[in-house]
Amino acid sequence: SEHRFPFLTKVGDWNRFNRNTGGTFVEKCCHFFDLMRLILKSDPIRVMASAGQAINHLDERYGDETPDILDHGYVLVDFASGARAMLELCMFAEGSRYQEELRAVGGSGKIEWRVPGPGRFWPPHLGAAPVPELIVSPRNPPGPRLVETPVDPWLLAAGDHNG
Repeated sequence: SEHRFPFLTKVGDWNRFNRNTGGTFVEKCCHFFDLMRLILKSDPIRVMASAGQAINHLDERYGDETPDILDHGYVLVDFASGARAMLELCMFAEGSRYQEELRAVGGSGKIEWRVPGPGRFWPPHLGAAPVPELIVSPRNPPGPRLVETPVDPWLLAAGDHNG
């Protein structure tokens, strides 16, 4: 899942229209689908999606047009291997503690990655920004445990997404 802030202002606000971006799920989420394929080592055979524009950019006008870019949705993907994956996107959730959360569940247990959004957007009145977390929850012995995952300072300095 990605619960994040709306599209940022870009030169000419090109990212406000599907015709310029290929759509929100292409512009912001294509790497999630690539990650699914990489982890599962399988290709999609069926895709179902439901999405819309509920909040963002509806009060903006460009000539006689209102932006049509989607701001939320769900995508379900069936893979040739029999695995299934889902992406949940909300682009009006800038108050989220973790911007990206990835989960994998299988016969041996569950693993979760929690990635905070860019530190520059974290409200200072809440104290220190959250740090990435990796949680492993095996079925046997049952129970979650937090795995220390320090991020290399060089990667943090290189840009967003916590390296």
